[in-house]
Amino acid sequence: MRRYRCLAMARENYLTALINGYQQEIAKLQENNDILSSQQKKKLKDELTLFKTSCDLGFRSGHLQGDDMPTNEHLFLNFATTIANDCPLINDILETLIGSTKDTDVNKMKTHSYKMKCASHALSGLISLGNQKYPNDIQLLFGLLCMSYGGGKQCINMLNSIGLSLHWDSL
Repeated sequence: MRRYRCLAMARENYLTALINGYQQEIAKLQENNDILSSQQKKKLKDELTLFKTSCDLGFRSGHLQGDDMPTNEHLFLNFATTIANDCPLINDILETLIGSTKDTDVNKMKTHSYKMKCASHALSGLISLGNQKYPNDIQLLFGLLCMSYGGGKQCINMLNSIGLSLHWDSL
């Protein structure tokens, strides 16, 4: 019993110290709420607006008429390239998140362009979390792509639950 009591006290002390450390870090973060300057915030907001408009390719919003349908097999790669050109701050954030440089790729299957396509697709899913009514064609096309490769109803609905695709019934 004495040994159990000593271990319980040690665990309690460790948890208390850990909670205090987290509380101190939260207090520091709350004090420094101006991590970005007002100019950087404005630029990021403008780029996010531009990013949202680039997610709307015209499929869901009804802007496409007749022969205007884009049939480009490099649609997702072009989407990542558009982000790199039009939204440099967002592109830098995505490159920081994927944690690699353009020169070296440790895994030959996951090249820099592949990682940027995945990151831009994930960001388009995050944009749709804020407003599900927003016409995000990237989710529509990814869901249709998964269906064309044989993804079933459960797979598509699982992708929908994490924000990567539309619901099976919507497709």
